[in-house]
Amino acid sequence: YILTGGGPGNATNILIVYSYQAAFNNGLYNLAAVYAVVDTIILAVIAVVMLRISGVLEAIT
Repeated sequence: YILTGGGPGNATNILIVYSYQAAFNNGLYNLAAVYAVVDTIILAVIAVVMLRISGVLEAIT
């Protein structure tokens, strides 16, 4: 995103950028909150998967 500024037609925008634009460019704070929650859920799932792959969760328990 830093190199392309969203690329042609916003092709390289990420979810958190959409959240920012929804809140501060369009005033859609409720939509931005939904984007943030969805982004958090996606990142949490990825984190758990990575912890399982690396074996850290088994070492803790």
